[in-house]
Order: sequence, then C-alpha cells, then structure tokens
Amino acid sequence: MDHPQGVPRSLSYPEAPLYRILENSVVKYPKRTAIIYYGRRISYSELWEQSLRVASSLMEMGLEKGDRVALLMPNIPQFIIAYFGILASGCIAAPLNPLNPRGELQRELSELDARILIALDRFMDRLPRGDWELYLAEAEKYLPLHLRVLTHLRRRGVKRGEKARGFKELLEASPRRPEVEIEPREDLAVILYTGGTTGPPKGVMHTHYSLMANALQTYHWTRGWGEAHKPYPAGWPHVVSAVPFFHSYGLTVALHEPILAGATLILTPRPEAEEIMRAIERYRATHLPATPRIIREIVNHPRVESYNLGSLMLSVTGGAHLEWETAERFMRLTGARLHHGYGLTEAGPVTHCTPLDREPRPGSVGFPLPDTEFRLVDLETGRYDVPRGRPGELVVRGPQLMRGYWRRPGETERALRGGWLYTGDVAILDDGGWLYILGRREERIVAEGHALWPGEVEELLRSHPGVEEAAVVGVADPMRCAMDVQAVVVPRPGYGEELIPSLLALCRERLESHKVPSRILIVEELPRTSLGKIDRRGVRMLLESSPRPNVGEGEGPYGEKNR
Repeated sequence: MDHPQGVPRSLSYPEAPLYRILENSVVKYPKRTAIIYYGRRISYSELWEQSLRVASSLMEMGLEKGDRVALLMPNIPQFIIAYFGILASGCIAAPLNPLNPRGELQRELSELDARILIALDRFMDRLPRGDWELYLAEAEKYLPLHLRVLTHLRRRGVKRGEKARGFKELLEASPRRPEVEIEPREDLAVILYTGGTTGPPKGVMHTHYSLMANALQTYHWTRGWGEAHKPYPAGWPHVVSAVPFFHSYGLTVALHEPILAGATLILTPRPEAEEIMRAIERYRATHLPATPRIIREIVNHPRVESYNLGSLMLSVTGGAHLEWETAERFMRLTGARLHHGYGLTEAGPVTHCTPLDREPRPGSVGFPLPDTEFRLVDLETGRYDVPRGRPGELVVRGPQLMRGYWRRPGETERALRGGWLYTGDVAILDDGGWLYILGRREERIVAEGHALWPGEVEELLRSHPGVEEAAVVGVADPMRCAMDVQAVVVPRPGYGEELIPSLLALCRERLESHKVPSRILIVEELPRTSLGKIDRRGVRMLLESSPRPNVGEGEGPYGEKNR
C-alpha cells in the first residue's frame, strides 16, 4: 500500500480531555468566528465562556464525574455550548437522535440513567416522561435580532411544561475553568447510540482519548487542512456543519475536527440541499462533510445551477455507497475534491478514507488512517486472513476504538476480540491496497448457490435515468427453500410503473443471471432508519406484504418465466 504523501503513519496523541480542542482554539483564535447561525456570529472566546457557564451550573447542581447528560437537539449553538460544558464538568454527553420514536427515546434515557436532558423546546410533545431534570432550548434565541422577531411572531406558543426549565438558566453561573481531573484513556466522554440496523440501538462508549485520537487522525489525513488547490476566501476553513452532531460522523467530522482546526462552523439544522447550497454561497464555505444522500440531493436539485458553489474545496462523504457518476457531477458543479471514507460508531467513527494526493478509485474507501490497522478475515470463523481479491469481514484496530457497549458486556465481548473490532462489514482489498466495502454480513444474499451483496445491483439500478433511489434485499421463498433477489425503486419525477421492463432489461444485460431481481416494486420512498440509512428489514417487509399485481416479474433464475 502506497501511504499518502504528507500524512504521518503514526501520530502522538495528547493525554488531555476532549474539551481541550476548543480551549486550545480559544487561545489561538479568541476573536475568530467559531459559529455562524443564520447570520449570527459567535466567537471562539464567547463559545468557550458560555460552555464554562454550563459546566459550572452542572457542578453547582451536584452532578459528578461520570453522570450522564442527554442532548436532544439539531445542529444549533446550544448543542455545542452544552456539549463542551458537559465535557468540561466531567460528565458524559449522550447525544440522542430526535427522529427516534418516543418509546426508543424512553428506553435510551432509562438505560443511561440520565440526570439531565437538554432538548429543543419544539420536541416537547415527543419527550418521554422520566426522573431527569429537563432544560429546554429555543432555537431562535441565537438568531440575529430581525430573524428572532420574525420567528417569534410566527411561533405558535410552544408549551414548556411545569417542571421544565429554560436553557438560559444553565448560563447564569459564573464561568470557571474546569477543576475536574480527567483520565483521558479511562474516563468516558460520550455515549453515542448506533443506528439500530440489526437490532435495538446500542450505546457506544467513547473515552476522551479515543475521540481526541480520531479528530487528530482525520485532521492530519487532510494535512491539517493546509492542502488547498484554490485560495481560502477568508484565510481559514469555513465548514458547513449539516451532518447531525448526534451521529458519530457528524460529531467527529463536522464538530470535533473543525473546532480542532480553528475553523468557522456554519450550522445548518436542516440538512436539506437548498439550505446547504444557500449556506455555501452566502458564507463562501470551503468544506462540506456530507452523506451520499446530501450529495445526490444537491446534484439533482432543480436550481443547483443558480447557486455559486465555487468556494468549496473539499467534501468527504461516508455512511453509504455513492455512485461514481454522481460524485463526478458534484465535482464538476463545485470544483471541489470529493473523497469517500469509511467508519462506524464503534470506531470513532473514521478508520479509512481515500487519499488527497491522488484521484480516488470509484467505489473504494481508500486506505487506513494513521495508527489504524485492519485485516480481512474469513466469514465462517473470523480467525483466518483471506487473500487479496477475496471477500472477508473487516476487522480494525487503533486508538479510536470504543471502550465497549454501555451495559452490554456480552455484545462487547463479541465485537472486541483480542484488541480487534469486528465490524460486521464485508470488504475486499485490491492489488494496490485500496479497500472496497461490499455490505453488511447480514445483507449477503445467497441465490442459486451464489453469494452476492445488494450494492452491485443497487448501483446498476440507480444508473438508470429514471431512478432516484434503489434498495435490494433477499426474500425467502419457503415453497422452494430458496432466496429471491428483489428490489424496491423510487422513481424520479415523470417516471412510474413503466420503468420496470427497462430496469429488468438493464439487469439482464449487465448482471449474471442469479443477480437479476425477480421482482421490482415502485414506491414513493424507501424505508429508513432514524439515522437515514436504508432499513433493509423494512424493505423486506414492504416486499413481503406487497400484492403481486404491483410488482414486476423478472427473468432471474426464479422469476415467473423460469418457474
């Protein structure tokens, strides 16, 4: 493997609390804008002072090191202020997904034994009941005055509730520098819940050290953000922070790493294409951490050509596959370099990324970050390395790994074996050392005695001009004791059921017979998890419950014509 030029193979990680990334940037750039929120600017020194006020309030309330404080907010200033205040107090921050149903929020809050919940007031009607103290934040409090007035006039009286307090009460204490002693390698900083694609979401425990390590690894992978193929409009990075902070990818790449770099964060609470493009143009943003879905929505937006996106220099995606044609269109539209990474909540999350010193290879997630080791092991026992070009389960080792799952020792033991994290993802390695993710172990489909992964079929379906999104799963046919390859497709405007014959023809032309879907269902939207990933269990249930007249019948080995 040819390691990227300018990127150290190994780094020195400070034995320091995670909040030090903010404190250090305050020392270096006290007057620099840390946050832009719909035109309102908050400097690094203001951000740190307000975070210290929250820390002081928590300690005055009697919270101790290791107590859990939950956050239920989108990407608004109060999230960042509360988050670093929690870390500075020695407590553990637990960002929760606001899109979760009330029952799941109740389960997670109870499992955490959360002492305090800090939530957006607009979520009040969805909050479960519990013994925690509730503080409600108003998103408009940090807007510029004119927008605050307009928002207040439109507001329909969000009820706070008898026991709830306002976020501003957390800012009334005097700002004091933290006196809590933190052991970075031992003390937990954050508990993040997984997406729940294979079962109930699990709480992933990360120490101050593991998250500090991943922030530094990603920072150095981009050469300290000093590599630039065009000038910085303001002289330093301006980052559109649209990926939610409650997601591990958003927390590291859209919050920790930019704060470490002294960047300006442009907060976009609604990660929608129009809002993101507007932010890029207005503030001349240079960096966009994104998901493949965000990139697709920008590229396919009907007014994309009307926005000036030329200030963008770098975008990194992760979390799912991005077809190469879409990536190329994005790079042509923006002039930015687009790179793809891989990771999972249990690994901080980033372990791999395509290098900046060469063109990425379509479909690859690149090379491992500094101090990150990986292997591909056999799918049967997980004990033997597989040769290059053969699929195997990806296992990783590095300083960014989790401590384990919160109060789940059995599952921790199964995931962490001998210092290696078994990711559950199947990958292959090419002769040049580039890594390619095929899919999750449990997504593997065995059709006509052959193993296949949905990604290959999905990418082909998405290449059709009439297809917006596609999902492929294996559906059991008990009558034949076999597995069918079946697909669900979201059409683009102007397309409908007439897509099915052309899609089947495309698959028959490009795929081996056992990979051709036996059924294609046209739907308005795909089932998704609360983190926005395709919910394959939901897709399977949709197909199993769909009447036959609404689907297309393929010519795969078990299609109607071959039965």
